[in-house]
Amino acid sequence: MSHILRLMVRARLIVADVGARNPNVFYELGIAHALDKQTVLISKSIADVPFDLRSNRVVIFNSNEQLEVDLTATLARVFATTEKAP
Repeated sequence: MSHILRLMVRARLIVADVGARNPNVFYELGIAHALDKQTVLISKSIADVPFDLRSNRVVIFNSNEQLEVDLTATLARVFATTEKAP
């Protein structure tokens, strides 16, 4: 776990797959929020995203190809926005 924490501290943004409802992912997502990291959530279905996380940035995908396209576009928007922020 310590190597994950080191990587999270250095990361500009955290991408988390919440679709499988993996407890470890939620734990790490909580750490990311505590570290005030920007997050992008991914899932194959909005129904798999817990209701209290649906207000976050969520990329819904049906295939790996769609995920690649949509996540790339989302990351580009996020990084463009954060680079302009004071």
